[in-house]
Amino acid sequence: GGGYITNEQFAARYDAVSPGLSERNNILMKGAGGSEGWGVGAGIGAKLAVGEKPVIGLVGDGSLYYADSGLWTA
Repeated sequence: GGGYITNEQFAARYDAVSPGLSERNNILMKGAGGSEGWGVGAGIGAKLAVGEKPVIGLVGDGSLYYADSGLWTA
């Protein structure tokens, strides 16, 4: 536990993707509205910020289409 999860999944909740994530003392970062495409940058930024702690970035295929160039940074 003790990791970070960025969630840009619109069709599936993070606990549906991996049951129990919310029960493991993780920090969930999710959008409260706005545009698609922020998940890639959020995941990379979270990893840069927290160092050795694990980061899981949940990004749907449509959202990845808007920000796939962020993977070049990684």
